[in-house]
Amino acid sequence: MIRDSTNNGFYTETLNIYTSMVSHTGGHGNTFTYPLLLKACAHLGSMIHRTMIHGHILRLGFQNDLFVETALVGMYAKCTYVECARHVFDGMAHRSVVSWNSMISAYSRGFFMDAAFILLKDMWVLGFEPSLPTFVSILSGCSDSDSDSFSFWWQGMSIHCYLIKLGLVYSQVTLANALMGMYVHFSQMEEARKIFYLMDEKSIIYWTTIMGGYVKVGHVAEAYNLFNQMQHQSTGIDFIVFLILISGCIQVGDLLLASSVQAFVLKYGCDKEESIKNLLITKYAKCSDLASARRIFDLIIKKSIFSWTSMIAGDAHSDHPLEALHLFRRLVRTDFRPDGPTVATVISLC
Repeated sequence: MIRDSTNNGFYTETLNIYTSMVSHTGGHGNTFTYPLLLKACAHLGSMIHRTMIHGHILRLGFQNDLFVETALVGMYAKCTYVECARHVFDGMAHRSVVSWNSMISAYSRGFFMDAAFILLKDMWVLGFEPSLPTFVSILSGCSDSDSDSFSFWWQGMSIHCYLIKLGLVYSQVTLANALMGMYVHFSQMEEARKIFYLMDEKSIIYWTTIMGGYVKVGHVAEAYNLFNQMQHQSTGIDFIVFLILISGCIQVGDLLLASSVQAFVLKYGCDKEESIKNLLITKYAKCSDLASARRIFDLIIKKSIFSWTSMIAGDAHSDHPLEALHLFRRLVRTDFRPDGPTVATVISLC
């Protein structure tokens, strides 16, 4: 029952079954039960259950079981309790590649990339062969990190060379995307582009990653050219693509390009997305086309605080302070409570 409920994603039910088993029958789990329970705890993020299950593992003597210990490291890693994960990891008498991967993942998720790279070197020295999840964790950590450290880029390059030697880069979709994301993060678009064009099958994630990279470095026209190529592929186009393109239009203030992107938004039926509408308002305001921005705003039937803030900021940034203040007066007469960005915009106008 515990396995079935966990595999079906009923994590609360998993913990309830276990609690009922312990309280009514006095029984306990085994080497296969606790990894399932820890998986449920990781998904629910329940501190009470996490502490209870860990306590049961210690009391019943399962702390020396390789599968249970690895599951403990994995649970603390997913919950970003890095110190707890490392405490369990350091206490393991025997480790598997999965154990190392879980700990490296914990450091990568927590943006402790220096520690992640040190652990990767230790893994090599001790004779463990890194697997696909090892490299994906490390490269994804580099991509998500707030740091633009040259050392991380250099180490990412070293991993790339090693992966080429192993012949893994272009045979694994998740790995190639993580590698491309790393180069995008460090604005190395030429390297990212090489990986992109060497992949036979490109998912929507590949397209959005490379397009977002070009927008990030200010090459909006290149991102738009990629979008034109994308339309000839069998890949489905979603609203994330348009969020990227509209952000690019805001960046360069190109009204012609903005109108073209809006036409595609309508063509692909993405105009119902609130985030798209709010960005369109900001986009037209940035391009000094307040009439179009106001038209989109007025067409939104159920306006959110983000919609109001986008239009108020649009008026303000286009040097129309009176319109922005008038809109703010309308906002405070609604059921919405102005948020920090709204108030900050209005105060700056005053």
